[in-house]
Amino acid sequence: MRHIGTVLIALCLTACGAQPPKTAQQKEVAESSGSADAGVRPLKEFMGHVVQRNAEQLWAWSEEISDANGFRSLAPKSDADWLNAESDAMTMAELASIIGSQAYAVDDKWAEFSARLLQVTSDASTAAEKRDFQRFSAASSAINDACVACHLHYVPELEGVQRDAVPKP
Repeated sequence: MRHIGTVLIALCLTACGAQPPKTAQQKEVAESSGSADAGVRPLKEFMGHVVQRNAEQLWAWSEEISDANGFRSLAPKSDADWLNAESDAMTMAELASIIGSQAYAVDDKWAEFSARLLQVTSDASTAAEKRDFQRFSAASSAINDACVACHLHYVPELEGVQRDAVPKP
């Protein structure tokens, strides 16, 4: 009878979306993976594999190339291009929301950086929706600036700067 009660409690917790407390071993595994929650990718992995890749897709829409073949812009030209640019910007906005969640929070400054990224990615999405290349390009640059500012604060070596060379606020 005791086993039936335990099973019923576990089923109720599952149905409600609650999870039983983690064991010490589960917590240790989650922490060693770089995440307080085993269901969340470690920040370094998430940023390197998900955010960076999607940021590069977004930035590609505002690239301008000058080479032996002359000057050309990779700006969206067709409705399909603009929809893809808007989708890339919306994806980055969603990623900014995830980065700003409690699962990835590092400190109070982190919230400021992630809020800035959310704002400029939302600006890029709106600009793409309106087919406004000048605003889209400016928002793409602002996304880069937001990323660099965060990197300089937390991981300056990503920007080629020695940690001890970064001025303290």
